[in-house]
Amino acid sequence: LASVATLHWFRSIQWPLGTEMFSMAGLVGLAAVTASAPVKWAGTVTMPRNVAVAAPLNLTVSISPSLGGDVSYVTGTAVAEWTYDHDNGGTKCVPHTETNLKWTQTADAATAVGDGTPASFYTLVGAVTGSPAVFRGNLTVQGVWKGTFQLTEGAPQVASSCHAGPAPTPPPPLPVGGVNASVWPMPRSIVRGHGTLQVNPHHVVFSVSGNTSAMPELDAAFARTRANCFQHAVESTAVSALTSLVVRVLHPMTELAFEVDEQYNLTIPISGSATVDANTVFGVYHALETFTQLLQFDFDAAAYQINAVPILIQDGPRFAWRELMVDTSRHWLPPRVLRSVVDSMLTAKLNVLHLHLVDSQAFPLRLPSAPRLVDGAYSEAEQYDLADLAALQQYAEARGVRVVAEIDTPGHGAAWCVGMPELCPSSKCTQPLDVSNNATFATIAAVLKDLFSVFPDPFVHLGGDEVDTSCWTSTPRIAAWMNARGLSSDEAFGYFVSETQAIAHAAGKTTIVWDEIWNHFGTALDRATTVINTRFNPAQAPQRRPCVANATSHGYRVVRSQNIHWYLDQTVDKPWTAQYSFDPCGDLPSESCKYIVGGAASMWGETVDASDLMQTVWPRAGAVGERLWSPPYVNSSAAALPRYLTFRCYLNRRGFAAAPALNGLNGESGFGGGPGIDRQGPKGPGSCFQQ
Repeated sequence: LASVATLHWFRSIQWPLGTEMFSMAGLVGLAAVTASAPVKWAGTVTMPRNVAVAAPLNLTVSISPSLGGDVSYVTGTAVAEWTYDHDNGGTKCVPHTETNLKWTQTADAATAVGDGTPASFYTLVGAVTGSPAVFRGNLTVQGVWKGTFQLTEGAPQVASSCHAGPAPTPPPPLPVGGVNASVWPMPRSIVRGHGTLQVNPHHVVFSVSGNTSAMPELDAAFARTRANCFQHAVESTAVSALTSLVVRVLHPMTELAFEVDEQYNLTIPISGSATVDANTVFGVYHALETFTQLLQFDFDAAAYQINAVPILIQDGPRFAWRELMVDTSRHWLPPRVLRSVVDSMLTAKLNVLHLHLVDSQAFPLRLPSAPRLVDGAYSEAEQYDLADLAALQQYAEARGVRVVAEIDTPGHGAAWCVGMPELCPSSKCTQPLDVSNNATFATIAAVLKDLFSVFPDPFVHLGGDEVDTSCWTSTPRIAAWMNARGLSSDEAFGYFVSETQAIAHAAGKTTIVWDEIWNHFGTALDRATTVINTRFNPAQAPQRRPCVANATSHGYRVVRSQNIHWYLDQTVDKPWTAQYSFDPCGDLPSESCKYIVGGAASMWGETVDASDLMQTVWPRAGAVGERLWSPPYVNSSAAALPRYLTFRCYLNRRGFAAAPALNGLNGESGFGGGPGIDRQGPKGPGSCFQQ
């Protein structure tokens, strides 16, 4: 059985741009984009009857030939409406509408993407051919093919209808456009053809057109891209149909910052020059990563190639804050390993490296303003000096990754006591740090001053989690200090938080704190200079249930890292779908989502060191990356699985030790099974694409 829905497609000319625009309308009549009379397009969509659909359309349209030059981000008001069978009985045919379609036309391709509310997960991918013109192609739902459509220019408009009886079985997918099977995370919009483009690395020129003020940064990015793309030693004699990759950057001197523009357009033709258009170099970096993922090596032809050309990708992030947290206290991680972590982050378009630098177990920082604290390091060999941190910061910034440091206070401070015992309540009760001693805050100020000298990011994480104040109440001098000021232990905690935040704010920093701080102090926190980092799931900690909803309802910005989903070290006994199934806005009203600035994949280090870091992080951090980068309707793990398998193999080809993608899924486990199966190796011989 199949259901048939009738769509109506209209074409009009939008003046004065002279660019051909499109709109759609259903039974309620036309939605005029311009004053000019529209030209009707009408036809049908055929899809299986068992497909339940309940959201508006998201359109992706390929048009050939070009309809009038390059136009980017022309936004017009249009209406897309179709009717479908809710109950598979032909009795509840309800129309759905999406407005505010965003149109972009570049060379021989054009796209129309709906950005209405609620967000759509339908995609039409096709081509316009013939005279009278016929627009035909494939219908996908959340990236999975569901049927075909065909619309004819000038066809008479007919009433939309649902058919309860049998209908022809939809034909197989048409060879036009389609869902990309190799790019991770899924781009915002992608249109593909069915050609093959040969690429000879010796014949391809990487260049910048227009403003060349960022040439040193881009030349370095081009060199990295060549090294990542062309790894095989085979000397290709193939003629390169791709002659160049030309980059155009509108604002090349824009500095790396929170909410910097990371959008890009990537066009790969059947032959000639590929182009990247971006507002900043950071969009270019993402485009080059996407280009690298698209390139494959054909051993039979002894040539590199890109399949399914021509390709038009328009891409940009859903969230501005896409974080990987790495713990360098529970186990020290060598600087070279941290640089490799930065390189790996680029594959999933993660852009914030959160360094959890110190904790109860170790204080590995050698700081000129507080030199005794490094006595809390594990050993002489397991330390970082400011030069190490500055080099990591520069390395990350050159790749579009911000580094945000965390100094967790007042809890998790036992390692401070090794070098400076005066900062702790007593030798037997070492944390939280001593709230009654002014030297505590002077030392924190010194630590932050040194870190701010090498980490210019405007954000700093001050921790604030798991604070048990019993050491304060059980230490006579601290208890006396609180009594003299009429402070409860909770109020003393508030005093500590306000003092440390004041230090950071005086340096012009915005502070990030764990969700316990919000639960304690709520709206007493400065909304403009505080970001809440949430980690507990309501099912695990019901008392924390209001945190995210309450914080966002009061206008506080939130970075989400729900521990049962995005704590990578604590979910190693779960399949990757545990990460992929979590949507940072999924449990919030739409008006609160604007305060979710992003999220974090967190890698706590109790059971992770340099020997198993990468396979603990990858490929599952990629699942987090896609939920933070891709549109919200890209949320089907079943649809994503083929790309996820490909992504894991791509990570390994790049030299990043990613564990088998299927670990923990449907009974699959690593060698030996048992706890931690997600980061174990394959259980036997086989293809990377099947493990």
